[in-house]
Amino acid sequence: FYVFYNMPGDVLQLLAAIELYDREWRYHKDLKLWFTRAPGTAPGFERGAYIYFDISHWERRPFHDANQKFIQGLMTEDELRAARIPSQASGVSSA
Repeated sequence: FYVFYNMPGDVLQLLAAIELYDREWRYHKDLKLWFTRAPGTAPGFERGAYIYFDISHWERRPFHDANQKFIQGLMTEDELRAARIPSQASGVSSA
C-alpha cells in the first residue's frame, strides 16, 4: 500500500497494484481505495461484506455498503494490466 499511494505515476505503483491484485485486493476507481472480501464471505466479488484499506488511519476497516454500483466501480484485471504509466526514461541516455 505504501508504494502504491506514495509513488503515483511511477512504474513501481503499477507493480504494487499488480501485487495487491494478486493478493485478492481490488481497486475502486471512484473511491480510490483498495478492497478485499471480508473473511468468511463467499469467493468472488459480488454483494457482501468487504474490508478496505483506510489511508487516513493506515489500517484495514470494514465496509458494508457494497451494492451493484459499488461492484461496478472495482477495477478489473484487464483494466489494471492495460494501465499506462508515463515514461520515466525521457532523460535516459541510450549510450
